[in-house]
Amino acid sequence: MRRGGVGGSLRGPPRPMRVSAGLERAPSRILIVQTAIRIKTVTPQRLVAVPVRTTAFEIGAALADALARVWSHLARQESVTVGPAIARYLRTDADDILLEAGFATAESPPVESPFVIRELPGGPAATMIVHGSYAQLPAAFEELEAWMGANGHTAAEPPWEIYWVDSSHAASEAELRTELVWPIRDRGAAGSAADRRAPRQGA
Repeated sequence: MRRGGVGGSLRGPPRPMRVSAGLERAPSRILIVQTAIRIKTVTPQRLVAVPVRTTAFEIGAALADALARVWSHLARQESVTVGPAIARYLRTDADDILLEAGFATAESPPVESPFVIRELPGGPAATMIVHGSYAQLPAAFEELEAWMGANGHTAAEPPWEIYWVDSSHAASEAELRTELVWPIRDRGAAGSAADRRAPRQGA
């Protein structure tokens, strides 16, 4: 298995992550630092994943387990280039969360149940990069969704998170970098004109 050919890399199997999937409010003591919210055109991305059905209370452990299983499967392949970890949220009711978690790959390796190969859609998307703890992601998703509504953008597909700097790279939570990607319907408005600076939020 080759690592890092799809815009990111991991040094080894992901350590357990506390990922909130946009469902638990970040503690007030945590400072949320975000980059600009902007519209950009994303390219289609292959994802080797495993479906996960869980709850808000159990999602951190469930996601960590899913990523470890996908990593182990990819590690047994002789020729596959692996990129960053990704989680795509198909349903986010607090008591019934459905997601697909895995890794971007350049190739289509052989898979069998429970593993699946998905293609994340290309096209315009509202995006934001969050610096720091995964506990910030719920409030960040709320900010992104509110910005989409205020600017007349309609969600076209379920959103996903890309863990560009994850717990296997970061020496501390402050170094984590997570990109939120939410595909929108094309209004012909993609580009830097839609950029704006997202406010910092905190206590």
